[in-house]
Amino acid sequence: MPTNWWKDFFHGVALDFWRAVMSDEQTRAEADFIQKQLQPSAGAKILDVPCGNGRLSIELARRGFLLTGVDIASEFIAEAKTKSSEDNLAIDLHQRDMRDLPWSSEFDGAFCFGNSFGYLDDEANADFLAAVSQTLKPGARFILDAPAIAECLLPHFVEKRTFELGGITATIDTRYDHEQSRMFPSFTFVRNGIEDKRSSSQRVYTYKGGFVITISGLHTDGNNTGISEWGTNRWGNTFETQITQPLVITELCSFRLTQGEVKIVRPEITTTITFGLDLSGNPTGCPGEGNYYFKLVWTGSGGKTYTFILPY
Repeated sequence: MPTNWWKDFFHGVALDFWRAVMSDEQTRAEADFIQKQLQPSAGAKILDVPCGNGRLSIELARRGFLLTGVDIASEFIAEAKTKSSEDNLAIDLHQRDMRDLPWSSEFDGAFCFGNSFGYLDDEANADFLAAVSQTLKPGARFILDAPAIAECLLPHFVEKRTFELGGITATIDTRYDHEQSRMFPSFTFVRNGIEDKRSSSQRVYTYKGGFVITISGLHTDGNNTGISEWGTNRWGNTFETQITQPLVITELCSFRLTQGEVKIVRPEITTTITFGLDLSGNPTGCPGEGNYYFKLVWTGSGGKTYTFILPY
């Protein structure tokens, strides 16, 4: 099966089956959840990726938000344009790869719903998350619907299931590959006696490994990269903050900052702070209930340097 199976999967009977699955009541409930979690202000700009046939974009646009939808399926995008036009809703719709998001700091919130995450390989999945991050304004929220979690799926794993909805019979034969941590569902759709077979693949993640949050700077100024903040402080001095090593927050360490490095540059002064250390200033694992330490290196004019190791 080709790794880019998703390019040819989403058309015709597969989309008709999805339409039959998703009720108006389900759409309204999901829109309620999205609105509650994103906490958007009136008229906020929200990105829906992938948006499918626009069911959630349309529902949220009816509530006064400004929606942009992205989906690779031309049939779904055409449907979304027709339905939004019928409702006199100005939704900005684009047919493109979910990683191809050309906006920068544009949106007040974003969401990925419909079990649409994990179709790609690990690198491409990470590329998608990075692309979404790039589109968001500072402090904006992103909701990721990711039900393909091993602890939820595997205890109730069934190799073969059959459903009948909207005049379509769908039989799903699923193989789980533990080495790749992927499911490989093969779909057989039957409608009016016509059989249509399609294959798919989805990454299965494990909750017990815990969530890992990585923070990096996205701005570049000349040769300086990884910049997260810049401007003028209260004393009128310019400054620039670079994340020189990504800041990592891990669930398995009670959502504490476990590693990373930040450099703050001001006129004639540079401060470098390294996180995730022990009392001796060496990288360490999670200290449990104990303290992490950070090392602060202050370098002033003339190269004068002071070093401190402090707990946090």
